[in-house]
Amino acid sequence: MPPRHEIQVLMRPLEPGKRIRVPLGQNLDMPIPDQEEAIHGLFDIVSDRSRTGNITLQEAMGRRDGYLKRNDGQPN
Repeated sequence: MPPRHEIQVLMRPLEPGKRIRVPLGQNLDMPIPDQEEAIHGLFDIVSDRSRTGNITLQEAMGRRDGYLKRNDGQPN
């Protein structure tokens, strides 16, 4: 793991008692927002097996915005 990074685990419940967990190497200089839509978006990006490399802020916020639109723009 590069300096100033740590492993975080993103989790999505599937049904009661069943969850999917994916690891994320988080840059500590870029905190993860405490916002459900942002975390859902990160989970989608990280769990995409065809994707590699760094996650850009634009990519993460684009996914977050997609979830916000589903909720009429209101964060959960």
